[in-house]
Amino acid sequence: MFVLMADGSTRFLSSKTDPIVLRRMAAAANGLPLDAMVAGEPEIAEATPPDIPDEADPLVEDVEDIVAELAEPVDQPLDVPFVEDGPSIDLAAALAQPIAQFEQKKPIATRQLLLIIEEMVGVEIVETPLPKAVRARLDQPVILLLKDTTVGDLLTAVLQEVRLSYVVSKDQLELIEQTVGIE
Repeated sequence: MFVLMADGSTRFLSSKTDPIVLRRMAAAANGLPLDAMVAGEPEIAEATPPDIPDEADPLVEDVEDIVAELAEPVDQPLDVPFVEDGPSIDLAAALAQPIAQFEQKKPIATRQLLLIIEEMVGVEIVETPLPKAVRARLDQPVILLLKDTTVGDLLTAVLQEVRLSYVVSKDQLELIEQTVGIE
């Protein structure tokens, strides 16, 4: 299985990993080495190895196939539909959520960046009221660096890159064309 470590990294640990080693990895602050042969855990009289399935076992092969499939990189975010009858989102609070730093170094289509922001806010960002020619701007690549900002300010900055804005409409954010004031 893959295990998330405290430093944010992930490691694959086999079912053959000694439980003492797992316990010591989880409690590294106790100062005990990871070597299971080194004494130091008085409450454990003798470690018994886990039942290890035979390598030719078809169940083991199925698990290895599943692990290999899960390890493959995903090119696109999951397409999860929004729940219409779910709990109401406090859009003002979601848009005011602070962000210490947001950096998009590589050019990415505005549309893809909006999907990321959509997940941050928790509501759908709708582009359908826009004319087709204006929606085409959402394919324009964007590079962005913002510090000490909010989700709402991030959304505004992304949309300014393609001369768009947004309004809160029901439980969604609706894209609109920016209006230029006449002085």
